[in-house]
Amino acid sequence: MMARSCGPRCQPSRPEKSGTVPSVYACPSCSAQLVAGAPRTCADSDGISADATVVDFECPRCATRHTRWRIPRVRRVDGQVRGEWTERWSGGPPIVALTLLRPWVAVSNADSLAAELARELGPRHVLFGRAVQALARRSDCDDVLFVSLAQAFVVHLTWTGRQEVDPRWPSTETYASLEDFIEERMVSDAADVDDDDP
Repeated sequence: MMARSCGPRCQPSRPEKSGTVPSVYACPSCSAQLVAGAPRTCADSDGISADATVVDFECPRCATRHTRWRIPRVRRVDGQVRGEWTERWSGGPPIVALTLLRPWVAVSNADSLAAELARELGPRHVLFGRAVQALARRSDCDDVLFVSLAQAFVVHLTWTGRQEVDPRWPSTETYASLEDFIEERMVSDAADVDDDDP
């Protein structure tokens, strides 16, 4: 993806700190995971304040483009100065953001995970015939987070490469929304990982 220039003062940005929690952004049109371009620092562009960090995102499925501006601002809280970010997005409705907690990580092979799921699904499985998009996976097992419309599904892939006869496989947990997945599954997974750390 080519970085869009927003003016003569647009410069490549430093990468975010290594301790930053990664976020997954999903296309508001089709729920596919957006692919991020290189961040850049932009000043005096389209009325955005100086030192905004700008990232262009592209949807690999429907080819829409979205731009995120992260604008620094400083405010006082209890007499202390705190730095914060304000985000603005181009192109319509806000984009769904999913901040991943360890052991969940973003996927770079969403299409191959969806293809493996399609191979494993039998006609009586809850996900059979549904269009799904992989957003994240656990780094310590074969659990993958898929979304379909507003629902989220954690699927434990069997990696057999063939259709499962039993509709219980691949095992699937259903969540009404990404928010429910975060509250009911991801937070507890992260707590379990933290408890295991010495």
